[in-house]
Amino acid sequence: MLKAVFLDYTGTLMQEESPYALQMVKMITDGGVALKDKSVKEVIKLWWSLIKNLESGSYLDDYLTEDEIIDRAVAILESDYDVKIDLEAFRALAHKFWSSSPAFGDVKPFFEKCPLPIYIITNNGEEYVSAFLKNNGLHCAGIVCGDMVKAYKPRKELFGKALEISGCDSHEVIHVGDSLQSDVQGAMSVGIKACLLDRKAANTPANTQEGYVVCSSLTETLTLL
Repeated sequence: MLKAVFLDYTGTLMQEESPYALQMVKMITDGGVALKDKSVKEVIKLWWSLIKNLESGSYLDDYLTEDEIIDRAVAILESDYDVKIDLEAFRALAHKFWSSSPAFGDVKPFFEKCPLPIYIITNNGEEYVSAFLKNNGLHCAGIVCGDMVKAYKPRKELFGKALEISGCDSHEVIHVGDSLQSDVQGAMSVGIKACLLDRKAANTPANTQEGYVVCSSLTETLTLL
C-alpha cells in the first residue's frame, strides 16, 4: 500500500518555458553574435545541457551549489561562444525562474485531490520551492533538495534522503516526474515505483515494458494511488 507521493519540481510542477526563462534566453542571445540567430528552443536546449553536465559532476566533495553551477555555465558560454552576460542580473533572473515561474494547470487540482502526503524531490533549493508553493497556495509534507545530500538527481542519495524524511520504505511510495533519466531511472535505482509525466502523450499506456508507468497529466496519476 502506498503511503506517500514523491514529486519532481521543475518541469513537473512549474513550467520551464516561463517568462523568466525567455528573459534568460534573451540575455544570452543579446550577449554576442555566435548565438544571436539561434531559436529559443536551441538556446534552451544548450543551456539545459550545460546545467545537466555540471550537475552530473557535482557530487559530495565536488558538490556545486545552484548559484555556482549558474556561474560555471555562464563562464562556459562566455569562453566557448564569446557571449558577454551581466552575471548578477542573470543570476537574479535564475532565482525568479526557480521561485516564480507559473504552475501547470493540473498542479492545484492534483494537490487538492491527492489522498497521500506529498514530498517534493528537487535539485532546486528549498527557498525557491517554498516560494513557489506559497505563491500558488499549495502545501506539501516536505521538500527534499540536492543540497541536503550534496548530490543531484538521478543519484541515489537524493531519493534515499526522501525515503528517510518521509519515513517510508521504497515500496510504499511512487515518484512522479517529467525526466526519464533524472526522475524515472533515479527513483527505480532505489526500488521506488516511477511514473513518467509526459504531458504531450496523446494516449498513455497503463504500463511500459521498461517497468514504469506513463501518464499525460498529474491528475491522471491519481488513479495510481
